[in-house]
Amino acid sequence: MTLADLNELVTQTRRAGLPITLRVDGRPPRIPASIDESAFRIVQESLTNALKHAGTVPTRVRIGYDSDGVALEVVNADGRRTEQHAAQGTGHGVLGMRERVALHHGTLLIGPEPAGGFGVRAHLPIAVE
Repeated sequence: MTLADLNELVTQTRRAGLPITLRVDGRPPRIPASIDESAFRIVQESLTNALKHAGTVPTRVRIGYDSDGVALEVVNADGRRTEQHAAQGTGHGVLGMRERVALHHGTLLIGPEPAGGFGVRAHLPIAVE
C-alpha cells in the first residue's frame, strides 16, 4: 500500500467511525517506493491509534509534498487518552513508525497538541540525485 491508496484508507477508517478530514498540499514528486510505503504505514498506524485510544473524535490528515520530501500530519481533537500511551511508546505501532522514519533519515514528533488533542508529524526526505 502507498499514498496512492490513501483515499481508500480514509474511507475505511471513516466507516469504522472516525470522522476524518483529508488535505493534500503540493504535487507528488517521484517518490521511492520504500518512502511511499512508509508514509502510508505511518498514516495508517496514526489513524488506528487515534481510533483505538481517543475514540471517534474529529481527526485531520495532511499530506504535504515538496521538493525536499513528504510531510505527514495526523492530529485528533482529543489526546487525553493517547498521551500516556504514545509518550511511553510501548506499542509496536509507535515503534514501527519510529523505525520507518529512522530508516529514511526523517523526523517524527508524537505527542499532545498545545491547543488540545494529540498529533503525529513526520517528514520523510527524498534524496535529490
